[in-house]
Formats: sequence, C-alpha cells, structure tokens
Amino acid sequence: MWTESLQQQTRDHFENVLPVAAMKHFGDGKFGFCVFLKGKYTIKDRKPESNMIWEYTSIEDLISDGWAID
Repeated sequence: MWTESLQQQTRDHFENVLPVAAMKHFGDGKFGFCVFLKGKYTIKDRKPESNMIWEYTSIEDLISDGWAID
C-alpha cells in the first residue's frame, strides 16, 4: 500500500542508509533497482529482457511518480 509511512521510509533509505534499493511502482506492478549517483535517481526495470529506465532529479519526483522501496 502506498502510505505516507512508506514514502518516508523511501526518503530515509536514500538519505541515511544506502544509495541503492529494490523499488516497486504502485498502480502497474513494475519493479526495478534504483541507484542514486551524481545527483540522479536512476531506476532500471528488474526484468532482464527489459531496457526500461526511469530517471529523476529528486526523491520527491521519484515518489510523486509512484515509486517506493520494496
């Protein structure tokens, strides 16, 4: 479920734990791996055959687009 608590956990993870995380996207069941590097959050689709990549310049943009740590 997409909750304020999960959104805050996502922020806290990238601010205080690690610059990498498994991610999930609410609403369509996408999963990916996110890396925060050089000021960008880059999510690569978890499916090996996929070449989908999403990039965000802020954690708020990433969260607003429906992504959270998994």
